[in-house]
Amino acid sequence: MSEQEMTVQMVAEKCGVSRMTVYNWIKAGKVKTYGVRGATRVDPSSLEKHLANKPVTRDGGGHTSGSRHTEGVTGL
Repeated sequence: MSEQEMTVQMVAEKCGVSRMTVYNWIKAGKVKTYGVRGATRVDPSSLEKHLANKPVTRDGGGHTSGSRHTEGVTGL
């Protein structure tokens, strides 16, 4: 396997997600794949593009815990 060929498992480990999440990205057209000897490989450039467009969150809400409630409030 060349350096560019990435299995679904490799992508899942690299991104810290489950294999099912990677398959969902593929099904949704967010990540492209191609076949090598009958096996699925993830296109590295489409993966990088997807990850670059994906928002980074710390708690699922896009903010650190508690920061949303104290911003702009005086007397705290």
